[in-house]
Amino acid sequence: MAAVAKEAVQPLLPQDNLTALNDAAAELNRDQLLWASGYLAGLAASGDAQPTQATAPAPQQTPATDQWTVLYATETGNSRRVAEPRAWLPD
Repeated sequence: MAAVAKEAVQPLLPQDNLTALNDAAAELNRDQLLWASGYLAGLAASGDAQPTQATAPAPQQTPATDQWTVLYATETGNSRRVAEPRAWLPD
């Protein structure tokens, strides 16, 4: 596959939309850009041209808990000992 210069590619967006998209993306970090990419891909897959609050709810913050569920499988018992509550922590 050969590389193509950015200037040689014709964008499918009108220039004002492309400018708005670049402005919106300029402040985003890598994780936010990846999320936005998936969000836009989801909109394209669903055929929904106009995103609404119903299609993109704000992420909910879940309260932190001190209880975890650890699943394990073992033949020798090592995984079980590690998975047991506080079995491997010093007193």
